[in-house]
Parts: sequence; structure tokens; C-alpha cells
Amino acid sequence: MKSKYGIGLILVAAILVTAGCGGGSTADPGSSSSSSSSSSVASASSSSSSSSSSSSAASSSSSSLLSATQYDVFKNSSLGLFAGAGAISAKTATSGTLSLGTDGSVVLNVTDPITYAMNASPFTILNRANSSAIMLCTSGGQSIYVGIASAASQVSAQATPVTTISGVASQKLYYTEACSYFAQGTGSEHQSLQHSASTQWISFDGSGNASFSDGSTLTAAQITSAMSGSTVSVHSETTRMTFYTLMDSGSPRLFIVSQSSTAGTVGLYVWN
Repeated sequence: MKSKYGIGLILVAAILVTAGCGGGSTADPGSSSSSSSSSSVASASSSSSSSSSSSSAASSSSSSLLSATQYDVFKNSSLGLFAGAGAISAKTATSGTLSLGTDGSVVLNVTDPITYAMNASPFTILNRANSSAIMLCTSGGQSIYVGIASAASQVSAQATPVTTISGVASQKLYYTEACSYFAQGTGSEHQSLQHSASTQWISFDGSGNASFSDGSTLTAAQITSAMSGSTVSVHSETTRMTFYTLMDSGSPRLFIVSQSSTAGTVGLYVWN
């Protein structure tokens, strides 16, 4: 009898330990708040490991909060930097007031430090690289501003201008506008979570020559000229392209701000 009870206790303990284990996943921090997503945080197998996981999650979250202190701001109605805009004031760990120059200001607010959802009422917002690259759009679906963090409280959140052709070689980016991926020929895909087979793209070969999804091309010499501030013809439109590298998902990533004076638009090429 004593041996029998001992075996029973061992079996019960094994079942309890097994039941205490769990799992889950966290959402991609690059997702924008204009698209809804759900996430779950992995549960721990014991109270001690739960505390450790909570501390780790808090540390991860704190490194993903609003870090930018100054943005380079680009507007749909004028080429180049939008003068007088970009400073962040009234900054906290999760929010800050972004100056839009003569257009006033808007409060950027991180609403979920895990998924990195944000709002910027009355605009809808697309953000990448933990808000180091943002796009503000009207409720009607027009992108008005793109901001790239030119200064930040965390060095890793600060953009570096790309000024040489080697900085774009062998890379492919996908076009966003109106806070959404933009499809070739049909416009907004009405989502910013994942590019599709129809999303417009730009691809650079090893020498820096560019090709677009519609068959348009730019030579490496034209790209180099664009890096110096010259306009180029893209899709038969007069276009200003501004190139940056930002840390995203642990690696340096290329981002390109694209402004068309012909169409009066501002968009952003992103790696994901």
C-alpha cells in the first residue's frame, strides 16, 4: 500500500507540473495602429519564471516606446523637408507633441508598448521601426506627412541619411501611401500589416540601378543624383526621393521617402 500511494503521488505531481506549462506569441512591433491585431504574451511555467518573463517583457517594452526627439518631416504638397516642423515637445516615455510647423501640431501616443500601436488624432497613422518612421493620413485616406526620426533619446532609433549608392544596392522595398500598402494599378490595399503580390515595389541591383514594379527604371547615376536632392522621373511624375537607414527588427533597414509634385503625394518605401 505504501508503495502504491507513493507512485500515485508522483503521477499527480507530474500532471500538475505539465498543466503549469503554457505558451504564446507577441505581435510584430512594426505593425501600424491603422490595422487591428491581437497578441498574447507567453505564460511562464512557474511563479519564479513568470516574474523573470515579466521583467524581460518590461525591459523589451521600455526600449520600444516613443524615442524620437526630432523628425525630418515631409509633406505631400511640397518637395523636400517641411520647414519648421519636426520638433517633439511635452515628451514622455509613451507620447510627445509633434510640431507640424505652420500646420500646428499633433500628439503622438503609444497605446500598446507590445504591439507598438499608436494614435495621432485626428490622423490615422502608419509606423515602422518603433515610430522612427511614421506616416500621418486623413480619415479620407490621404497621406499628408511622413516623419523620419533624425534625433532620438536612444541612438538605435535615430535615422542615418544614405548618401552613397552602396547603401541601396541589392535591396527591395515596398510602397506605402495613405497609411496602407499600395497596389500596382489599383491604389490602396487598405491594410499595412503585410505587403501582397500586387504591392508596388522598387528593387536595386548590386550596382544600385533601380527597377519598379511597373517597368520604370532609374540608373545608379540617377539614384546618386536623387541622393543629392535632385528630382527624378518616376512613373512619369517629378519625384523627390530621400533615403535613410533605420534599425528595425535588429538590423539596419533602408527606407525611402517619395514625394511627387505632379500628383501631390507623399509615400514611404519600407522593407517589410
